Amino acid sequence: MMSHFPTHASLWWRSSIRIEGTRLVPVPPFVPYNPFDSYFPIETATREQRSLPYLFLDVNYEDIESVARFCERFGVLGNFQNVGWAQWAAESGLAYPLLATGQSPQHAKELATKANLYRASAGARPNQTLCTPMTLDDFRHARWDLAEAIELAQRASGQPPVRPLNPDDDADISHLSLKEIRRRASFAMASRLSMVRPRPMWDVLKDQWVTTWDVGTLEAAMYLMLLFDIQGRGQILTCPRCRKVFVADRARTQFCSNSCQNAAKVQRFRARQAQREPTRDNNHDQETTHRKD
Repeated sequence: MMSHFPTHASLWWRSSIRIEGTRLVPVPPFVPYNPFDSYFPIETATREQRSLPYLFLDVNYEDIESVARFCERFGVLGNFQNVGWAQWAAESGLAYPLLATGQSPQHAKELATKANLYRASAGARPNQTLCTPMTLDDFRHARWDLAEAIELAQRASGQPPVRPLNPDDDADISHLSLKEIRRRASFAMASRLSMVRPRPMWDVLKDQWVTTWDVGTLEAAMYLMLLFDIQGRGQILTCPRCRKVFVADRARTQFCSNSCQNAAKVQRFRARQAQREPTRDNNHDQETTHRKD
């Protein structure tokens, strides 16, 4: 089964990270890369192939060194204050040159206030100015939000809950109707996808038009991957043993790896053995009593 969007290509930037207290500051030079190099479509992925959103959930968000290593590998998450492309293009000044057409910068700004900024900002390609410093709290809250979105998506598709992916979330959603859960799941993803937009590009090698994706935050790229996964043929699962999130195309799959599966079998075996021991002791005591009689 092919994805609705067969081309998975985007652009983000990674760099070294300087830690300043609880702040993580990206240090130039910035190296561009395609975040979708770390995406494995749910239709073809094995349970060992875990995409970027699920690797993000693995990070110990209380350990700034672990967060810095993630950011050096994939880049900082981006500016959480951006609400859309028009705002970013306007604040960065990229929309004004597009409107200037030979006029003065002041005239361009006046045109920008009257024109459709969404249309004017369409020509502004993402760049490394999107990679702004972030705090440990920014990372923590982004992790909590993604965990909640995934859990809502799991419940919306009828999967039985395991344990909350976000241990710090006090909100109980078990009492909500399926309709309300699906509404919340939709909103949780749509609010992050405001910084995603498709861009048609001519692929010289394939000699055809393809769809690529402009992303305004790394977080937006992860939500786009999640969107593809919930539309695909397969399931987003949470391992009942180690709590890792992974994808699988088999309904009977429960564990993220053979090691977790084997460890769970050993645990169940020992639990059965522990239940049998008291029974054996009771039988032995009864036999001893009968012999004395």
